Amino acid sequence: MAKAQQRPTVSYLIIRKSAVFLAAQLLTIELVFLLAAVLFLWAGPSLVTVPAGVTPPVIVGIGVTAALTSLLIKLILVLGAILVWVNEFYEIRHGEILHHYGVIARHRQVYSTRDVKAMVIDQDMGGRLFRYGTIHLHNPALEAPIVLEHIPNPNRCQTLIAEFLPEIEGKTTFLRPGGVATS
Repeated sequence: MAKAQQRPTVSYLIIRKSAVFLAAQLLTIELVFLLAAVLFLWAGPSLVTVPAGVTPPVIVGIGVTAALTSLLIKLILVLGAILVWVNEFYEIRHGEILHHYGVIARHRQVYSTRDVKAMVIDQDMGGRLFRYGTIHLHNPALEAPIVLEHIPNPNRCQTLIAEFLPEIEGKTTFLRPGGVATS
């Protein structure tokens, strides 16, 4: 007789913010530097006057130095955006949610989920298009709800989170823009 397959137990769940927001930050950085380069190439020659006696190799050297400095600044901004995204996540455990954030100074907020009675998913048009949303966990013992912002695929995460929250009553509510709620 074959043994019945047992479902593996999970002791915690890690959820990061949607990668859409990382891509938006990287695209913004790219567009700002592209705009700066276009403005420099368009307006640069009319703004700069070359003093007499300056040789073309000196001008090229200044241009190369400016380009490398711009590239270094862009690289630092891109790495910073990636590090912030990688180091911010939610850790869902039985009885608590931990929000980890910070690159240099690491921070951790701990929320008790023992009395969570409801879970609400807030998803706007952009969220439905790019599959992200915000999950609100309502705990009567806390003044404000626990908010998990910009979670990828909130419908799937809701079912995973519900396994860690046995006290939830009823169905999850989905909020649409304009105050329309569906279950």
